[in-house]
Amino acid sequence: MPEKKRIPLYDLAVWKNGLAFRDVQFSSKGKPVIKIAELKNGITDQTKFTKDEFDDSVALCKGDMLFSWSGNPSTSIDVFYYDLPSGWLNQHIFKVTPIGIDKRFLYYLLKSHKPIFTAIASNKQTTGLGHVTIKDLKELIVDVPTLEFQIKIAETLGALDDKIENNTKINHHLPPSRSATDNSPDIKRGKRVSRKSIKTLRSAWLTAICFRIPIKRFTTFVCTSIGGKTNFSFLKSLRTILGSADPDTKLSLMVC
Repeated sequence: MPEKKRIPLYDLAVWKNGLAFRDVQFSSKGKPVIKIAELKNGITDQTKFTKDEFDDSVALCKGDMLFSWSGNPSTSIDVFYYDLPSGWLNQHIFKVTPIGIDKRFLYYLLKSHKPIFTAIASNKQTTGLGHVTIKDLKELIVDVPTLEFQIKIAETLGALDDKIENNTKINHHLPPSRSATDNSPDIKRGKRVSRKSIKTLRSAWLTAICFRIPIKRFTTFVCTSIGGKTNFSFLKSLRTILGSADPDTKLSLMVC
């Protein structure tokens, strides 16, 4: 079993909260003010802009990691990679700067703990909003493997994200009718894994990591995850992606 250490989640990064902007700071031009709505929906006609300048600690550029810690527990508490034009960070979102840990691994570690974050926020929910505070991050102890295995784990999980992206692009170009899809020369029925299946697979995998579900139990879940029937698309994807990982990485991903 690869070596691991247990450490408070808070100690793995610098968590910088955004600013509480005032209406007087908004203008028709300038850089966008990034709220949770922008992280989920992109820049829209509801987005606010400002010409003011602020500290670099709340400046956003593509690739920054963000953790939305306040909002609807089921839909707003999440981790994101920033992929919008340069902007300024609004309150209720942490800009997460890793300390001594692989950035992609930390991203997936936060993703794997989403059920816990949702539960924490739900327990503090008032008027529809819930919160995950700095105190919560300090109390949440996580397992962190060596940097070598962090990178391997991130690469393996990243393969699932690549599959999601590729299937999204493929599905975007598929004809709407079922018969056309089934007869497509590029993608025949039964030979592609749907975006929904891959996203469910990744979510299941991340949850399994979080709660240390053994590989055998996880595989059983995957095979019977839809309607109690064996889902061979899931199993094929799991074998392809997990099969490419070396044995130590598999042990890092899940405690057998």
